Amino acid sequence: MPAKQNLTHKRAQAGLESALTKNRGPLSHIKVLDFTFLQMGSIVAMWLGDLGADVIKIERPDGGDLVRKQILAVTGEQSAPLLGPDSATYMSLNRNKRSVAMDLKHPKAKEIIFRIAKTADVVTSNFRPGVMDSMGFGYEALKAISPRIIYYTGSGYGQDGPYMNKKGQDLLAQAMGGLMSITGDRNGPPSAAGCYIADHVGGIYGCLGVLAALIARSETGRGQRVASSLLDAVIAMQPVETAVYLNTGLDWQRGGPGTGHGPGSATYAAYKTKDGHIVIVGGLSQFCRVLGLPDLAKDPHFDTPQKQWLRQEELHALLEAKFVARPTAEWVKAFEDADMWAGPVNTFRQVFDDPQVRHNNMILETKHPVAGKIRLAGVPVKLSETPAGIRRHPPMLGEHTDEVLREYGYNAATINQLREQKVVA
Repeated sequence: MPAKQNLTHKRAQAGLESALTKNRGPLSHIKVLDFTFLQMGSIVAMWLGDLGADVIKIERPDGGDLVRKQILAVTGEQSAPLLGPDSATYMSLNRNKRSVAMDLKHPKAKEIIFRIAKTADVVTSNFRPGVMDSMGFGYEALKAISPRIIYYTGSGYGQDGPYMNKKGQDLLAQAMGGLMSITGDRNGPPSAAGCYIADHVGGIYGCLGVLAALIARSETGRGQRVASSLLDAVIAMQPVETAVYLNTGLDWQRGGPGTGHGPGSATYAAYKTKDGHIVIVGGLSQFCRVLGLPDLAKDPHFDTPQKQWLRQEELHALLEAKFVARPTAEWVKAFEDADMWAGPVNTFRQVFDDPQVRHNNMILETKHPVAGKIRLAGVPVKLSETPAGIRRHPPMLGEHTDEVLREYGYNAATINQLREQKVVA
């Protein structure tokens, strides 16, 4: 990065950190009692924490959140390493939370949870339907303590219905919600997205529901249930594709080479260049003009959109034969000069070296007591007066047990007794 640009980025980052120190975020008055683990539920609580909420994460003493040691990322020939005591997966999903290690099955845990729930604004969980009720921490039990409580539950398929007890997971939701059927080359098998998109979108929808419930409570004074599921999230994130089917009966189709999804065409695709790949969106005549080809839109093989669709592979090959002669950056400039949409297919190394990404503060840093400096993806929503950001490092298991218990009236002797009885750790 050029020195001047790097200085600008450092100043912007310093300014953001200063703002975060002075301002605790728009949800700084909100307390969240968090029972979530794995991904979708953890994302709901993470976004609430990013927006300033005090998130108290309840974890099992014997290992805590299942992703603390779960290496999900595979890079090249090996799995991604732990970042200090925990996995990159855990670190990425659990910033801005305080960890309390507690055995929820112990009879004395109920008193502690109820004491916290009396002051909590939001409860978040993603156990299978019925599990929280069986432990005594279901919506009705906590609502009896605080009618203002907003109770979020995340699941694979919904809180009731024929699949309520069916195991839910990101890949299954992508498949069952139709996303995989429209992703990938039309001549190949259905493909999953490159990230855990059902988990992430389900979490975003869940957070949206909680925020809406908080606004409603400010008018009514009453809390309510909020729920999101992986299956519903995948369906909802395909509004155009599903509207086509629901109103015409026509199934959306996977595209041809380089398109990844329907409707797909050779002019809405990725192409191999001399040093990487590029994506272009535009009309065929524009493509040919920039590439220095005869106008294939007038060729009887390709002179209608239908013919271009049916012969995508042939057309894609003709166009790519020109793309491979020059590097990506040259082609991007050429197509942008022709007033077309164009951009490189970036690796993460290129993404986080991109000047716009850095300008947008999409790399945030926090200091972990064991792992040291940790860099995480930034917050995509920008608020001018109450900015979101990282205010707490991802907590170690039970790091805040004593701190939280003291806040709720437990003295040192009682905390030691609870620890000896294995209620907390």
